[in-house]
Amino acid sequence: MNISDIQSLTPKIFIQDDGTDYGSGEEFNGLWPGFADIGHWKLNERKGTIAFNNKDRRSRNMFLSNTRWNTDSQGNYIAYRLPRGEPLVNPSPNYFMMIGSGGGFNPFNDFDSFLKSGGLSPHVLNYQFDMWVKNVRELQDGETETLLYLHDTTSDTVFNRVLKFCLEKISGQLYLSLYSVHQNREGWSKVTSAEAGDFLSNNALGMNHLGFVYRLGLPDYLTFTTSENQTLRSRSGSYSQVFKVWNSEAATQMDFENRTLSFYINGREFPVDLAPTTNWYKGALTLDVNPLIGCQISSDAPKFSRLRSSSNQEVTFNQHFTGRIYSIQWNKSFQNPHKDRMSTLYNLKFDVPRGPGWVDFSDFEETRGKNLLQNLGRITQAIENKHGNFYVTLNRVTMKNS
Repeated sequence: MNISDIQSLTPKIFIQDDGTDYGSGEEFNGLWPGFADIGHWKLNERKGTIAFNNKDRRSRNMFLSNTRWNTDSQGNYIAYRLPRGEPLVNPSPNYFMMIGSGGGFNPFNDFDSFLKSGGLSPHVLNYQFDMWVKNVRELQDGETETLLYLHDTTSDTVFNRVLKFCLEKISGQLYLSLYSVHQNREGWSKVTSAEAGDFLSNNALGMNHLGFVYRLGLPDYLTFTTSENQTLRSRSGSYSQVFKVWNSEAATQMDFENRTLSFYINGREFPVDLAPTTNWYKGALTLDVNPLIGCQISSDAPKFSRLRSSSNQEVTFNQHFTGRIYSIQWNKSFQNPHKDRMSTLYNLKFDVPRGPGWVDFSDFEETRGKNLLQNLGRITQAIENKHGNFYVTLNRVTMKNS
């Protein structure tokens, strides 16, 4: 190609973000190795119905159905497009946020496979979960708004609900609650904090950082004999190592002195009573339905089948969170979780950096990050002489570094 064939130039504008590679995050910003090993969704990277996982874009991107994505003075957020912004009168298959992108299945033709593609590998429910939200609605008596929900259709009983983190109002009192499945897999029970509910009620419309830490106190790997391993694998699924497995044979060897279960709002810890957790299931579970954000499956044991249609009584969702969601972090592997770490996440707000790399500010599709270019002043370009030299001059670039 001759230089005379060039009619115009479109400059690409990059800036280097030193960030953190997550593995050495402790050095940069007080995080810890393994931070967000399930995922970190800053909700500034979206394309169509997919919100990308900042920790690893190759897995656990979030699928959004009937949501709106916008920006306010606090940052980027997503929220459900609920009629009048109020809870649904009847459960619907059309309003949900799912951690997972469906594995290539069509949600309208094969909703069953779409919801189940991916899931979480077998492990004990040891979690640290937190999210930034705004505009928490004043709940009416008997109402619940769900923040995180886990479901398992492979349960050997008819009860499939595994875990739910939610807000609920009972007899005029707002509670922050965590439900978990029982040891016999036939029901669940909850721990609650009225103090956390009161704190949230006083700042309902503002920005709030909500989270919980639940750790059984078990070591990462238990060591059993070969015969014990075979027994446990037959109960918990086939995988290379028995991962945090609890069963009756091991009960005499372990203690629960190091159990941790606390709620957090804006960096403040709200302890809960551990007594109700005695009957909670403590084995490794395979969660074959992808985790849901801001809603729950409306039935204890829904009819999972192929078509997405409320008229055919397929899987439906209710108890939607009606506020705005700005950021989500979720960990399953962590060591000694404590108040300082939740306080660190609260103080960081949305400024948990991406990994080191070049951010393309001319990428309006935003597939490589939120386009933060605000103003580009006076570009001059010149195509020079027969040798093919050309020059591009930028006079001023203004960008938002968030």
